Amino acid sequence: MLKKLFGDSLFQEENFSEQFNHFKKYGLIVSEELTRDVEAKLQWDVVSFVGHKDYSLYPILETFKKIVLLDSSYWETKGIDLYTLSYVADSKGDNRASSSIELELSKAAADSGFSNVWRLNKNYENFRYSLDMTYHQIIDLMSVVDTVKDLKALWILSCGILSWYNNSDRVGLKSVFDKCIEKANELRALDFKEQLINISKSHVDISLMQQSEVEKGDLCNIEINSEEVLKEELSELSNDELFDFLKYEVSYSQKWSSLQIIMSIFVEKRILDKTMAQKFLNIVEIMLPNYSWEQSGGANIIEKIIKILG
Repeated sequence: MLKKLFGDSLFQEENFSEQFNHFKKYGLIVSEELTRDVEAKLQWDVVSFVGHKDYSLYPILETFKKIVLLDSSYWETKGIDLYTLSYVADSKGDNRASSSIELELSKAAADSGFSNVWRLNKNYENFRYSLDMTYHQIIDLMSVVDTVKDLKALWILSCGILSWYNNSDRVGLKSVFDKCIEKANELRALDFKEQLINISKSHVDISLMQQSEVEKGDLCNIEINSEEVLKEELSELSNDELFDFLKYEVSYSQKWSSLQIIMSIFVEKRILDKTMAQKFLNIVEIMLPNYSWEQSGGANIIEKIIKILG
């Protein structure tokens, strides 16, 4: 118990000095040597990260960004030192620079090449297990890719981590697709789009549907085509997968449209019974508080569900 209070774990607490002083007189009785050691250690821990909204590491981060701009290989020395310091800051308080440091470290590793990203991810699980970080690494690696083979690898990886269930992931896939085509043109691989279609046609279709800018007059046609493609994709899923799709669709406006498409699939398959209608109702109950459903076709959907349920 004494070691827990006065050992290394003490310094993980936000108010460790105050806590030590509170128990000091008892510590001197039980273990004077250990208590004196901790007291001496406290004298060297005069700078710490406490409270909230701590921005103190940002100046160091800015210096690191200038260093790796000259030589990105410093990610493995100065970058890791900064990341380690940031990790300590995280344990002491509200380190607001934490995510920015991770992104800049990852970018510097990517600028140094594929093997550097591999080493970073292998050694640090915060990078290895973060799909969001992997997405950023894919984008950053585009700048150093110099072969069509590596470009294909990045595309396949992006298809693996970006879910077409999620609207933001579909936008991300479009971004990767555009960068792949741009890089392929630099590498004079003019048939690269066809190569991607051979690898994963459905992901290319999803990318092509995510138009960043369209003329207003063409919007309706694009939406109709998108719905037709979406319905075709959804028709291949099982019932459970269809309901999962509705649960994980983050855009509420698109969720109503998706719900209508999926209900039409159930009608065409003649499986829209009371059990299925109840499942749709459960989805609708979650959606109602978050969107103006009367203006999104929600009223018609609810009426259909109520009619089936009786």
